Amino acid sequence: MSSKKSVQSLQIEPRLSRQLGLFMLLVHGIAMLAVTGTDMPLAIQLALIGFVLVNIIQVFNLHVLGRSRQSVQMLVWDEQGDWFLFSPDGQKHEARLLPASLVHPLLIVLNFRVPDRGRWSSILLPDALDKRTHRQLLTRLRQEAK
Repeated sequence: MSSKKSVQSLQIEPRLSRQLGLFMLLVHGIAMLAVTGTDMPLAIQLALIGFVLVNIIQVFNLHVLGRSRQSVQMLVWDEQGDWFLFSPDGQKHEARLLPASLVHPLLIVLNFRVPDRGRWSSILLPDALDKRTHRQLLTRLRQEAK
């Protein structure tokens, strides 16, 4: 078992993820196709497609482009195990990593509780991080889970 003294602060600055962008477009495109394949009245189909379009814009701004107020521009996991999230306006927010996070080599979804700000999430695919940072994050998350 490693001691807490050997743990270094980890600074994570996600890049634009083309894989995430393509995945979001694919999923929302399939949703729109599914709506058009139903026997619902045209007005309801158009309303549902409108909701899907609004959602893709919000999700794209939040997780892919990082333009939302709740987008995570940078994450810092310090030596004591505390998390700090930085929003697009440069504000630093202390956060608590939630157990509902997902850790897999091809997909990391970090869910946080930010006091007075609610839940924030960061979706990290391998192309969003350099290989060294991706490996360090995976290793540390797995060690902390034990």
